[in-house]
Amino acid sequence: MRAILTVSLAVTWLCLCCKSAQAQFIYFDNKYDSGITGFQSEGLGPSLLETDDGYVFAAISINNQTFRGSMYFVRTDWFGEPQLEVTHVVDTVSEFFNAMIAAHDGNYVTASTADLLYLPDFDSQVGLSKLSPSGEFIWKRQFGADSLIEIGLQVIGTADLGYALIGQRSVIPNQDADMYLVRTDSMGNMLWERQYGGNHFEAGRSLVNTSDGGFLLLGWTRSFGAGQRDFYLVKTDSLGNQQWQRTYGGSGDESGLSIMLLSDGNYLLTGAGSQGSDGSIGRKYKVNSEGGVVWSKTYAYPDNSGNNLWRTVELPSGDLVSAGMTNNLSNAGWLVRTDNQGNVLWQREYDYNSNTDLFYTLIATSDGGFLLGGQAKHDFPLTQDAWLLKVDSVGCTYADCLVGIDDHSSGKVVADVWPNPASSILNVEWQRQGTAEIGLLDMTGKQVLRQSGNGQLEVVDVSHLPSGIYVLQMAQGEVRTTLRIVVQH
Repeated sequence: MRAILTVSLAVTWLCLCCKSAQAQFIYFDNKYDSGITGFQSEGLGPSLLETDDGYVFAAISINNQTFRGSMYFVRTDWFGEPQLEVTHVVDTVSEFFNAMIAAHDGNYVTASTADLLYLPDFDSQVGLSKLSPSGEFIWKRQFGADSLIEIGLQVIGTADLGYALIGQRSVIPNQDADMYLVRTDSMGNMLWERQYGGNHFEAGRSLVNTSDGGFLLLGWTRSFGAGQRDFYLVKTDSLGNQQWQRTYGGSGDESGLSIMLLSDGNYLLTGAGSQGSDGSIGRKYKVNSEGGVVWSKTYAYPDNSGNNLWRTVELPSGDLVSAGMTNNLSNAGWLVRTDNQGNVLWQREYDYNSNTDLFYTLIATSDGGFLLGGQAKHDFPLTQDAWLLKVDSVGCTYADCLVGIDDHSSGKVVADVWPNPASSILNVEWQRQGTAEIGLLDMTGKQVLRQSGNGQLEVVDVSHLPSGIYVLQMAQGEVRTTLRIVVQH
């Protein structure tokens, strides 16, 4: 699988990976199936962690015929190969993991939903569990009222070693609902529960601790705000009492999906927005501790009508990297890197099998790359597997990937160039229609090759050139990109 990179003009050449880094960095592209008999679909949300010897995640596994969910726990090595797979099947209810964090004692804590819409009475409850590194339950708790639908979607740890869970509570599916918050002690025993919202539908998707012992809760609302659905931010005190609320959005649908505390003390809200008949867009708001907007940005992959950003990580440089999905004819995974002002540095799209593929989460890995998690769909049988994709610091999925990067220009060139070094053929794959110009210069600045074409894939014959370093110039109209390549016979 090749990834596609969007890059900008006014670029100097850049080789992404030096040979020493290539020898050390581990790329992988793996799918995971719980192995339960029947047509199962797996996927993972914000439940991906790096460990001392690899990675671990907790995922959903749903039977597409009975619609019962199971809890799927996986540990992998550094190559993404499963070292442990545990599937917990509950006979009487449907229960599945939605999120997982590392506990202070080396174990893991998960948020789950039990019996979501799959039994006749439509009851469901929020689940909180502690798992050992071997995937076995140390304890399990459930919260909620009879005849109500409660969904647990994210969990965080608190300063007193307890936990806080966010989700939603509703009476009738997909109608009136409130943002739902549960606070527990270190053993998962409920200390209190609260709900927030108006007369229509509210949902909670993400939360963070605040310096005063309270919480900031993010989701969306149909009761308040300017549009059909808006980002919904609620500030509470340490007992869950609401102190204020804010909404963000325009006249269309917008959904807040994750919140994080930034190194400068502000907060980043990540999610999706609407741009009318043109489909959805990725959306970010940077806000201060009182909810005031510092900046807001929208994002869309070129020529795609459906774009959603689910989760963001902040790098030591202050850059922000977000994962989500794009959609043109089929869903694809999407990775966007911006500076700390939200300006795009680069973005990549990943399509596993030209069907439904998307990312719900990502982590920055200790080797300088990123691990993306979500789901990838089979054509036949019609199922989905949990999907992990390991990429390097600029989103490459293979070691000889060569791209250019510029960080502030509005012009865009979409291309992927391989292999590098090249011995006979250099491939330049354009992801936009239109005339493409390609030139090759030696290190004295002399042009040794020039060609143009209208096809998406341009094949450049370098077999006649002496071994050495060359500068590849690519252009579409006024937009130009310059990259370094190596010819090696």
